[in-house]
Amino acid sequence: MDNSSDTHSRHRCAACYRQFNRMEHLVEHMRSSHHSHHEPRCGVCGKHCRSLDALRDHLGFGASLPSKPACATAFQAHGCPL
Repeated sequence: MDNSSDTHSRHRCAACYRQFNRMEHLVEHMRSSHHSHHEPRCGVCGKHCRSLDALRDHLGFGASLPSKPACATAFQAHGCPL
């Protein structure tokens, strides 16, 4: 059995931060996702979101719990006072 660290490594998309077990899956994701600079993007961490609702959830203003509290805090300090 191969005990290399490569078996437990994760490959992460630089645009949306999705993680994949295999590099082939990441390559396929990059081909099919067509990440664009026109997608809404977090001003703190740079994550691409598919919609403004997804960005709102990421920042912690949606119905779900904030996934990135540091981004929500920074956004509130520099952005929308709501």
